[in-house]
Amino acid sequence: MDVEGSSYTDEDVTKAFRDGERCYLCGGTSWLAGPEAGLSRNIECEGCGVDLNVSPLSVERIGWNLSGRFNDDGTLKQKIHAI
Repeated sequence: MDVEGSSYTDEDVTKAFRDGERCYLCGGTSWLAGPEAGLSRNIECEGCGVDLNVSPLSVERIGWNLSGRFNDDGTLKQKIHAI
């Protein structure tokens, strides 16, 4: 697994999301809604914390440095949300 997420192309990200709204990294389908403006909205994968900007025209990674989100064996650390 590419811990930094750099081996994933924009096409990989878009294809995964357009195919069942899946996260390109962990395959999760549960998203937390973030800020929105115009036709786009920021969302965060509830499983691994990947941030995306989604619009009818595109799906883009934002803040996609994933270091610190994985255990030494490459498995995802449990994501903890602040309350």
